Amino acid sequence: IIGVICTLYPTIGSNGNHIIGPTFALLATVTVAANATTEARNAKVTFVAGDAKAEYTVSQEAVSVSVSNSNVAVAADGASAKVTVTANAAWTATVSADWVTVDPIEGAAGAVEVTVSADANETDADRTATVTFAANENVKAVVTVTQAFVKPTGKVAIK
Repeated sequence: IIGVICTLYPTIGSNGNHIIGPTFALLATVTVAANATTEARNAKVTFVAGDAKAEYTVSQEAVSVSVSNSNVAVAADGASAKVTVTANAAWTATVSADWVTVDPIEGAAGAVEVTVSADANETDADRTATVTFAANENVKAVVTVTQAFVKPTGKVAIK
């Protein structure tokens, strides 16, 4: 909890035909920091005035990011695959290799369909890259992209 701001408002209460007062109504604003963890959390706020006491629990869900498929295999001649990113906070994607692109590269809370594309593999080896979708430094989901190389076909003349 970052802070609690309380404002008292004077009121006059009644008990049947008799006036009880003056009394005060309390309006409290509780401010909490963003939850950057993978765990939900709770805090108790207690207001005390004389012998009167009121307790409230403030609950905050954990930040989460998930992907519909954590492993994507793409064709050697270049291809795209769709992955759904589901998060309860804004997220940003980072890619570990320049032959992979992601669109969109960032998204808001909710479910977002993302296109993961790979250039043609013109090397002589299979290759792997990762796409990391992160809501913050602690909450991430990773997609591993694998791509085979184009195997030569036919006969090759050696001179």
